[in-house]
Amino acid sequence: MTWYLLNISFLFIMGLSDCLECRLLPEDANRNRKMLFFSETFIWILLSGLRRWDIGEDTSTYAYMFEREMTLPWSSVWDEFIKKYILQLSGVDDPGYKVFEKVVHYFTKDYQLYLVIVAVVFFVSLALFLYRNSNIPVLSYTLFCSMFYSFYALTGIRQTIATAIVVFLGTDAIKQRKLIRFVVLTSIAATIHLSALCFFPFYWLSQIRITKQSIGIYWFLIVLSYIFKNNLLTALQFLIGYDQYSEFQAKTSPYTFLGLLLLMSVFVTFFYKQITTKVSYGISETDAVVEENEIGRMAVNALFIAGIFSSLVLINPSCMRVVNYYSLFLMILLPECAGVFTSRSKRFYVYICMIVLTILLIRNQPVYYFFWQ
Repeated sequence: MTWYLLNISFLFIMGLSDCLECRLLPEDANRNRKMLFFSETFIWILLSGLRRWDIGEDTSTYAYMFEREMTLPWSSVWDEFIKKYILQLSGVDDPGYKVFEKVVHYFTKDYQLYLVIVAVVFFVSLALFLYRNSNIPVLSYTLFCSMFYSFYALTGIRQTIATAIVVFLGTDAIKQRKLIRFVVLTSIAATIHLSALCFFPFYWLSQIRITKQSIGIYWFLIVLSYIFKNNLLTALQFLIGYDQYSEFQAKTSPYTFLGLLLLMSVFVTFFYKQITTKVSYGISETDAVVEENEIGRMAVNALFIAGIFSSLVLINPSCMRVVNYYSLFLMILLPECAGVFTSRSKRFYVYICMIVLTILLIRNQPVYYFFWQ
């Protein structure tokens, strides 16, 4: 736990200095912001890439897969694409991941270095995603350290790579309305982890305007999903082959996460206008122009979609794999919610959130060892 707390302490120091970019010249604030992203990316690459193989439920399993694929010829890899997508044979999973492994084999046969490469792919993509979209990155990274690190930094390598492609790179394609690019990214990600297809509808769903009516519909669908959660899970199994996780039961309780999701949903329901709009000022305050906050709208839509899928977690905690594609936008939404408060209250909001998230991290009592320990 020590290494995680040291990282959180670093975030607190950065938050005290410039999380709200007050009392700093613009160039100083920008320099500190870049230093935060560089530092956090470097720290998490080290923590993820240099972990011992018993840290993370699937780390040792992926080690076996990595060594097994060394002797697999390219012809066999391409045959798996044919079996999966043309012949539609059962028992063939995620051939795109084997392509990724084979490419890495050209550079290294060492599994520890492979973990570092995967960490670079994910955390550089995460940094770009947050740099472009988060207005309080220390809060975004604190949320990641508390809620998402155990899966994306330590466990699900295939979905970690798929998420970097479809969510972190795909969000830019959605914002720029580049459908073909998004289709290509989703297709690539789906060959690495089939669950990436769950994020495909977000190209259109992200454009839904946030109004009383749309929020009301979202709440209706959330209630409906909890009533018919077994039917929803059956649909997912049929559509994306999610039955491969039906026997897996996560060891951690999902209720903390579901509580955060519910709390955020209620908060957004009351303050959606402040979150999904932004005010631009001209020469004077009378020239104020109210515009739509695009990333705020996308984050709110993602929140409620995650809420719809969240009912599945009560059946099988492994269904968090689907929810995570959308819940990652909490790293954008939590900072956007700070816009509801005044300057002084905003600072208080940020620190309270960081303290609560740190307490949640400590309660989980995470264990970490470097590979040489």
